[in-house]
Amino acid sequence: MNIIVSNFNINNITVWLIIQPLYCFQKEQPEPIQDGGFLCYFKFSSPYDFHEGEIVNFTQGELIMDGDRKPKIFLIEEEIELFAMNYIKKKINL
Repeated sequence: MNIIVSNFNINNITVWLIIQPLYCFQKEQPEPIQDGGFLCYFKFSSPYDFHEGEIVNFTQGELIMDGDRKPKIFLIEEEIELFAMNYIKKKINL
């Protein structure tokens, strides 16, 4: 599974989400194995930098944290957007 990029609006502010699957690596296996969880980053600008119509850079943004200020690990992809909306609303005092 690849990185997922989406966006939504909160009070006319565009928020970009970058959802990254977690992988584990094993000596015996040449390819990483998806671990079943996700991390989520957010940005208030596009994560893509373009030059002459080509993507030249990709930045992830700020990592969403849990209540203990540790990276929030999501187990279900469908729960990410709602959690992110509430997290960001708190962060920008809405």
